[in-house]
Amino acid sequence: MTGQTHFVLSDLPAHLQLKPKLTSKDKVECFLCKRYDSGGLVLSKMREHVSQHILFALCDMSEENMKSEGYVGLFPCGFCGREDTCTAHLLTKKNGKPYIANNCPYHYEGMRYVNPMDPGQTRCSNTPIFCTMCPPSTHGQPETVWKYTAHLHLIAQHSSVDDESDEPTLAVPAQMAVNMFISQAEEEHMGIKSATTEEFREEYALPGSDTIEPVNTAIKRDGANSVTVAVGVFSKKPCCGTYSRVIMK
Repeated sequence: MTGQTHFVLSDLPAHLQLKPKLTSKDKVECFLCKRYDSGGLVLSKMREHVSQHILFALCDMSEENMKSEGYVGLFPCGFCGREDTCTAHLLTKKNGKPYIANNCPYHYEGMRYVNPMDPGQTRCSNTPIFCTMCPPSTHGQPETVWKYTAHLHLIAQHSSVDDESDEPTLAVPAQMAVNMFISQAEEEHMGIKSATTEEFREEYALPGSDTIEPVNTAIKRDGANSVTVAVGVFSKKPCCGTYSRVIMK
């Protein structure tokens, strides 16, 4: 149309450039390790691969062939492993079904997930979940966090104790504690030995299946608001300027 002014932008930054959506069969590199630099990994397997890096980092387990820039941050994207580059929002459609709105290049249409709320899960369940302690966001839903690092979110956003000698106490909904739980079978599937899981739980007062399963049963029977659970969550990573211990009741 005549009489209109048009602008042409050149040399756009990489994160503003439109890129074709990847498919589940495309092969991509891992941003954290060198293992798939040559041939690439099928994208449908990348989320589980990245989640393994995240679990190893949480357990302070070293890995070989990591890239110099492949440090696993406090709140990495569960799709690509990078921090401060991607956003993910768990939203609900009009029919009540959840969906994930995000800008990660490693997210593809038709991605399938296991149920992160199933405490008996044996496959990778690192998916976005709601933090029901957060107020509704601009989307009208609670804040979205990744399951494997949800306890770090609690320490960073819901702990107000600055004294390292104190143990901050949080009243966390039981359903969220169940949603955050990672079964020993799942950790074994992800390469974490059972002895490591048991030592980690014992040292930092994390609940086992014998605690979570009865709570999950009670939630299904009586409702989420009728159940409380005490869970100890400890972060070895510096968060809020200190190594904080969070006790959830």
